[in-house]
Amino acid sequence: MSLLLALAQAAALATAPAPAEAGTTDYQRAYFEAAHPASARDMLDRIPGFTFDGGSSVRGFEDAAGNVLVNGQRPVAKTDSLDAILRRIPTSSVDHIEIIHGGASGVDMQGRSVLANIVLRKEAPASLQASMSLLALPDKGLSAPQVRLVASGRQGDRKWDFSLLGGSYIDSTYGDGPTRITDAKGQTLQTGLSQSTAMGRNYQATGGYELSVGGGQLRLNGLLQRSPYDDDITRRTLTPKSALEREHVSNDADSSEFGARFTRDLGPTMALELVALSRGKDTRFGDVVRSPSSTIDFAQNSRTGEDIVRGVVRQKTGKAMTWEVGAEGALNTLHNRLAYSENGQSITLPSANVTVTERRYEAFAKARWTINRQWTLETDLRQELSQIASKGDTVLSKSLSYTKPRLALKWAYAKGNEVRLRVEREVGQLNFTDFTASSALKNGVVTAGNPDLDPEAGWASELVLEHRILKDGAVVLTGKHVEMSDVIDRAPILTPTGAIDSPANIGSGTRDELVLNATLPLASLGARGLQVQANGTWRRSRVTDPTTHRTRSISGLPDQEWDVRLNWDIPARNLSLSLSVAEEMAFTNYRFNRIETLKIQPTVKLIATWTPSPRTLVQAGIFNLNRQRIGTLNDVHGGPRSTVGLAYRDQRQESLGPLFSMSVRRSF
Repeated sequence: MSLLLALAQAAALATAPAPAEAGTTDYQRAYFEAAHPASARDMLDRIPGFTFDGGSSVRGFEDAAGNVLVNGQRPVAKTDSLDAILRRIPTSSVDHIEIIHGGASGVDMQGRSVLANIVLRKEAPASLQASMSLLALPDKGLSAPQVRLVASGRQGDRKWDFSLLGGSYIDSTYGDGPTRITDAKGQTLQTGLSQSTAMGRNYQATGGYELSVGGGQLRLNGLLQRSPYDDDITRRTLTPKSALEREHVSNDADSSEFGARFTRDLGPTMALELVALSRGKDTRFGDVVRSPSSTIDFAQNSRTGEDIVRGVVRQKTGKAMTWEVGAEGALNTLHNRLAYSENGQSITLPSANVTVTERRYEAFAKARWTINRQWTLETDLRQELSQIASKGDTVLSKSLSYTKPRLALKWAYAKGNEVRLRVEREVGQLNFTDFTASSALKNGVVTAGNPDLDPEAGWASELVLEHRILKDGAVVLTGKHVEMSDVIDRAPILTPTGAIDSPANIGSGTRDELVLNATLPLASLGARGLQVQANGTWRRSRVTDPTTHRTRSISGLPDQEWDVRLNWDIPARNLSLSLSVAEEMAFTNYRFNRIETLKIQPTVKLIATWTPSPRTLVQAGIFNLNRQRIGTLNDVHGGPRSTVGLAYRDQRQESLGPLFSMSVRRSF
């Protein structure tokens, strides 16, 4: 009996997270074996207390960071998403994963309190992986195959990797369902049926090369991508009389990206990092609606570009103090051309044809002080300067400057248990898509552009409580409050043909969030191999409506989001099962003459992963098992909501049938 007990204890030690230096926890590959993860991204999903964040789609490099590093460094890529990069890293290439709390080892925390670091095997052999997948939607007779090839290798100090992806996908955003229009008293004016078929294709090539040069390491990476997309929508009016309306949406994009990083030690405790990134995107968007009584055409061609250079010097002063200083410059451009017509008559929209140029500069200094094994203090100070100029339909230029301090304090009061406090001035970025007119003809909306916007800014206060539970489990509770200024929302602007909706700064506001992340392994309760993961966000926001001057929530901000997943690992059969219920979400968009509310019901997903051999992985899944419903409610007024009553209410219910997936991956 004692021998069996010793063996059991040895197995538990092999799979348990390993203690590392203060502030880090190491998860070795053995910890993940029972779950049979297919990639580094799947491994992250099994780490208790960690929630993946792929970063923000903002301009510049500093503020776009996600919460995952690879070999202690952030990938020099933005078009090539962090999620996609991690899914291309096979588990066989991973040595272990570090969860870093509060900047252990002088790692740049990218302004975050917790990071994951994917540590790759130093002597990983050359690898080649081929995978094939098929997604099917039987209700519509649609199928979408994809093929991917991923390879990596090394020769001496030189490393290389590349991937090729080609295939199609099914857009499950839209479905089929009834429509109903009522008057202000609830009397039915019209009934109908809406049907949609949306599919896209994706062709992508990525590559990377790393070598020693100039006493340091140089890594080069690139991406080429083409993504055509089509959505055909049919709306049939059934009562009071029969009619047919057809809409076709196309959105074709060509993207390219090139990145370079050079790192070099300047001494025993000092290091230099230089980063360059260039990317571009050409988009051709079309939206055509045809009915017996009218034809509406919306066409938009846009080209965006971003060039970034960045330099950072880091130093570790003794065991307790690290600091870094750096600067970043970025040039962003947008060229937009738009044409809009109704029944062959051209209609002019504000800021339809514009060229926008932004020069953005940022200098920063960061310091981190490990007071003792329990307390860590971080301070950041960033100074941002940007110059924005618009030419074309709207001619203007402006300079913006913001100082962004940050203070973060961590208290590790027990093993694995922490309290984290952060106070920071957050400054958002202007979205280039707000500078130009846009279309959502499905909802009967055309939006004007507004280049004369100021970024949202605010003081954020955040408190995080992390507590270990059930041996390998964790519960993380986060509370956040933001006092906002220059909130960007919707407001009317006047044109020769009347008022039209537009993005605008509408004043100050507040945003409060409560976030719960829990990972609960049930083995200690007698349910071996079972794990429950739950995530929930509850949100409350307040601004003053520019039309009614009453308090309301911020447009497009969901009140709540949540998901629950049950994982069941069966090592004896090389099988892992996952059942999840995800994302119940509701949010509202406020425009000067309408209120649009979107309600998304929960969706159920089941995935089975089988590893018949170490080199072969088979995965099958059923998505949208419960035929998720998406409800849209549009309250349309005959003019400004403050003075004109409700004209009609447009109600739509859409649903999509279950999607079935099958994929096979083979390593050579």
